Amino acid sequence: MSLSLRLQVSLDSRVREIINRNMIAPSQHTFDEAQLQIYTLMHRDSYPRFVNSPTYKDLLRTCGVTPTE
Repeated sequence: MSLSLRLQVSLDSRVREIINRNMIAPSQHTFDEAQLQIYTLMHRDSYPRFVNSPTYKDLLRTCGVTPTE
């Protein structure tokens, strides 16, 4: 995991270190910690902000669904 990548995901240093260690012998579990951290962030922050955004509410109205306030 390089910090110089143009497109990065926000991960804490603990998870970055775990991924770097896992990359020595990659497996299907190499990115499990990152996936959990990203899911948790989305669940607590990104998704609620999206669901409450004007863009999403406009989309619901376009589809004939009344958004909840």
